[in-house]
Order: sequence, then C-alpha cells, then structure tokens
Amino acid sequence: DDEKADDLARRALAIQKEIVGLRAKYYKRIRKAVSARRGAQFVQVESALDALMDIKIASALPLIR
Repeated sequence: DDEKADDLARRALAIQKEIVGLRAKYYKRIRKAVSARRGAQFVQVESALDALMDIKIASALPLIR
C-alpha cells in the first residue's frame, strides 16, 4: 500500500544520505592525512563499489506494484 511504499522509500533515502555523509567524512580525513588526489581516488572506488552492490541488491528485489 502507499503507506508501506512511503516508509520504504524514506528509509532507503535516509540510508543513501548516511552513506554520502560517511563518504564525505572519510574523504576529508584521507585528504588531510595523505592528499586530495588519494581522497578523490577513495571516493571514486567507493562510489564504483557501491554502484556494483546496488545493482546486485536491486536485481534480487521484486518491483513495487
């Protein structure tokens, strides 16, 4: 129903927001400790791995009807 769909969507968006926040937090730490280039590489690799995991998870989930 609409209520359950809304809850699922809000939770998924909250998780994505948390992931972006963590990635930004670690980028700042890496940039400060090593370099901005290494920090950017971290962001690039993390983003690619997250995309792969998202595809794997999405392919296993049924579509909302």
